[in-house]
Amino acid sequence: MKGFNPRLATHDPRPTTQKGFTLLEVMVAITILGIGFVVIFQLFSIGLNSVERSLNYTKASIYAKEKLNEEFVIPEPQEGIKEGSSGKDNEFSWNVTTSRYASAFSSEPPFNIYQLTVDVTWQEGLKQKNIHLETLKTAAKK
Repeated sequence: MKGFNPRLATHDPRPTTQKGFTLLEVMVAITILGIGFVVIFQLFSIGLNSVERSLNYTKASIYAKEKLNEEFVIPEPQEGIKEGSSGKDNEFSWNVTTSRYASAFSSEPPFNIYQLTVDVTWQEGLKQKNIHLETLKTAAKK
């Protein structure tokens, strides 16, 4: 074993090359990393909100198309308004309007023309959203 040498224990005033990072460099790196994480989490949150909005629009358009198809299978539609709700917890309300369509033909056609209108509404946050579909249906005259 070597003994203790007091000459080696004294501080050497000559500059030495030290490896590693200073405290300031570490703090700046952590700050930049933290800002990066905040931005990534905000983008993730925006993406999730967009997915939810897209899902609601998709559900509403499916419900609207479903209601139009229900009216299309009726051979002679009845004029009037039908209302109801769909979805889990009845989150979507719908309104189907059936009315005679004013013909643009110069003479009376051999069939009846009906205008079918479907409105589906739902609440998204504080805003009320809406999808509106419209089509024409022909039916044989009685």
